[in-house]
Amino acid sequence: MDRQLSDVVPVLTDGVVTLRAHSPADLDAVVEQARDPEMVRWTTVPSPYERTDAQEFLAAIAAGWQDPTGNRYWALEVDDAGTPRYAGTIDYRPHGGGTAEVGFGLHPWARGHGHMARALRLVVEHAFEHGVHALHWRAAVGNWASRRTAWACGFRVEGTVRGLLPGRDGEPYDAWVASLRADDPREPATPWWSAPVLEGLGLRLRPWRDSDTPREGQGPDPASLSFMPAGAHPTAESYPAWLERTRLRSAEGVALYWCIADAGSDEALGDIQLFDFDNGTSSRDAEIGYWLHPGDRGRGVMAGAVSLVLDHAFAPVEAGGMGLERLHASTDPDNWPSDRVLRDAGFRLTGVETDSWRAPDGSIHGGHHFELLAADRGEPGLLVPTRLEGERVVLREFRDTDLPRLRESLDDPARKQAMGLRAERVTEADARDWLARRRLWGLQGERVTWCLADREDDRVVGCLTVHGLAGVTFPNTGEVGYWVHPDERGRGLTNEALDVLVPHALTPREDGGMGLSRLRAHTEEANLASQTVLRRAGFMEWGREPGGLRLPDGSRAAVVHFGLGREDDRIAAAVLNEATAVEPVTLEGAGVRLRALREEDLDRVVEACSDPEARHWLSGLPEDYTLEHARDYLRRSRENAARGRGVYFAVADQEDDRLLGVVAVMDMAGEDTTAGEVGYWLHPDARGRGVMKEAVRLAVRHAFVPREDGGLGRRRLRLAAAVGNDASLAIAQGAGFVEVGRHRAAEPLGDGSFADLVWFDLLAQDYPG
Repeated sequence: MDRQLSDVVPVLTDGVVTLRAHSPADLDAVVEQARDPEMVRWTTVPSPYERTDAQEFLAAIAAGWQDPTGNRYWALEVDDAGTPRYAGTIDYRPHGGGTAEVGFGLHPWARGHGHMARALRLVVEHAFEHGVHALHWRAAVGNWASRRTAWACGFRVEGTVRGLLPGRDGEPYDAWVASLRADDPREPATPWWSAPVLEGLGLRLRPWRDSDTPREGQGPDPASLSFMPAGAHPTAESYPAWLERTRLRSAEGVALYWCIADAGSDEALGDIQLFDFDNGTSSRDAEIGYWLHPGDRGRGVMAGAVSLVLDHAFAPVEAGGMGLERLHASTDPDNWPSDRVLRDAGFRLTGVETDSWRAPDGSIHGGHHFELLAADRGEPGLLVPTRLEGERVVLREFRDTDLPRLRESLDDPARKQAMGLRAERVTEADARDWLARRRLWGLQGERVTWCLADREDDRVVGCLTVHGLAGVTFPNTGEVGYWVHPDERGRGLTNEALDVLVPHALTPREDGGMGLSRLRAHTEEANLASQTVLRRAGFMEWGREPGGLRLPDGSRAAVVHFGLGREDDRIAAAVLNEATAVEPVTLEGAGVRLRALREEDLDRVVEACSDPEARHWLSGLPEDYTLEHARDYLRRSRENAARGRGVYFAVADQEDDRLLGVVAVMDMAGEDTTAGEVGYWLHPDARGRGVMKEAVRLAVRHAFVPREDGGLGRRRLRLAAAVGNDASLAIAQGAGFVEVGRHRAAEPLGDGSFADLVWFDLLAQDYPG
C-alpha cells in the first residue's frame, strides 16, 4: 500500500511545508492528533480514538486516491530539529461540477507557526489545476484556528448556517461557510483585526480574555443602559456571548477591540474599540467607541485609553500603526463625560441630531457626531475651561454635582429676568438644560464656560464665560459674561476671577492661554455693579448704544460697551478707572450718618419728592413721582459715582438708619476737575432738626480730604440756593460758604415763577476744618 500510494499521491512543497502520502509510520502520530482535546472538540473523529481507527483512516485515504473522483488527502510534514516529522493532515473532497470542500487538522506540536496556511495554499493550487473551480470550507462556529487559516488563504466567509454540522451530543452545530474561486486572490479578502498590546499612562490595552468576566458591581449601570445599544456593556452572564461576538466582528474586519486594563494589576477596567471601517484593506476611516465599568470612571482612564488608540490608529503602517486618516465618533447628547473625552482628545463636533435612535429602555435619544483627522492631531483643538486658581476662587468646568447650587443661582429673580425665564420656580431639570446648552456651545467652539467655585469647599459661587469665539466679525476676540450666586454677592469674587481669567484669555495659545487678542463686554446701562466690575478689571468704556438691548419684557435699554486688548496696559487702566470712580463712604456725625443710597431707601425718596415744599424748590421733579423715578435716581447717582462725576450720600438717622435726605458733591468731572458742587434735600419729617447742617459739614470735610487719604481731593466747592429758600441759604452760610454772586431770575420754581439764584463757594485753604 505504501509504495502504491506514494506513487499516486503527488508531493507538494513550498520549501518549508511538504505534503506527501500517508504511511504506516504516521499511525502513532495520527492517533495522538485524534486524541487531542481540540480535535475531539471540533471534529467528529471517534472518541476514544484507537490505533485501529487510524488504520481504517489511512485505508480510506488510499481508497480515495484510487478513485478518480475520490477524496484527496495529504500528510503534512515539516522539519523538527533537522528531522522531517508528521505534522497533520489536509484534504479536499470533490463534489462534482467543479466544486470541492477542503478540510485540515494539525498535530498539537506543530500549531502556531503558520504551517497549515502554507499547506492549504499548496492544496488550493493543486485543486484549481485539476478541474476544481470553486473550493468551500466549513467549520463549527467558534473554531477560530480553522477560520483564520482559511481567511489567510483568501477564503471569504459567506455566513453562518444553523445546524449544519452533526454534533457529538446529538445536537447539530452551527457552522461558518466560506468559499474561494480559482480567480480569487490567495490573500485575505478583508482585515482580521487583532488587538496589539498598547501600554502607557498607567494602562495596558490588550486583547480580551475568557477570564475578564465582569465581577460583581462591574456590569452595566443606568448610564450604560441609557447611552449605549443593548448588550454593548456585558454582564457576567452575557460576557461569553459578548466576547464571542467581539471576536467574530474582529475576524470579519469590521471591528477591533481592546480590553482597557490597569498596567499594574492587569484587571479589566473597560473596553475601547474601532469599528465601522471602510470596506477593504485600504480602509482609512473608522469609528471609535468605548465604555468603562462604573467604579473605574472619573479617574482619567478613558482619556488615557483614547490617547493610546489614537497614537496607534494614526501611526503609519510601516511604523506598526494602522495608517488611518480619520476617526469619527457618536455620543448621546446627555453623555457629557463621553463628549468631554472626545473634546479633550482633539475631536471636533460635526453635527447634532435629534430623536435619532432608541435606547434599550425605549426612550428616544439624539446624537452628537465628532471627527478627528490624522493631519489635525497635535494641532490646537477647541478652547476648553482650563482650571485657573485665584486666592479665594477656582475657575473649573461645571459638574453634574453642581446642579443644586446652579439651580439656586438661576432661580434668583435677577438671573431669571436676565435669562427671560418665566417659570415661577427654576427646577433642577431647567438647570441641567442650561448646562447642556453651554456644553454644546462649547463643543461648537462658540464659548468657554467656567464654574466659579469657592477654593475651600468647592461650592458654586458663580459663572464666567468667554463667548462669541466662533464669529468672523471679530476674529480672535471673545466677549466676557459673568454672574454670581445670590448668596455670594458683595465679596468681590467676580473681580478676583477676572484677574485670573483675563490674562489667561489674552495669553497666546502656544504659551498655554486662549490666544485671544481682545476681550469685549457689555452691560445694561442700569447695571452699575457690572460696570464697576469691568472697570476694576481694566476694561475701558468705548461707547454707549441707546436701545441696544432688548429686555425679556420686550422693552429696550441702553447698552454700555467695554473693551480690553492684549497690548493694553490692564493694570494702568484699572488704576485709572479706580482713581476716576468715587464711592460714598460711611461718615458718622452728630445724630446722622452719611452712607450709600440703597434700594430700601426708595420709598422715602418717593415721599420726599412728593412733598409740596420740595416740589416748590425742586421744580424739575416729575409731576407724579413714582418708585420707578426713584429707582432711576438711584441708578443715575451710582452711574455718576462710577464715572467720577459725583458722589451721592444718603443722610440717615444714626439710631434707626432710616433715610432723612441726600447730600451730594456733583460736577466733579466738568471743566475744572478739582472742583465740585454741593447739593442737598431733606425728607419733610427731618426738617428743623439741624440734620442737613451736620450732613453738609460732614460732606464738605470729606470733599476736601486728599484722594490719597480717602477723600474726594477737591480744591474748591460751590453751592447754589434760591432766594427765598432761607433754610438752604442758612445751611450754606453755616458751613462756611461765601457768597460770590447772583444770577437774577435764574431758578425756576414749582409755581412757574423764577427766583434769583445765590452762588457760594468755599476753598479748601479757607475751610476751617
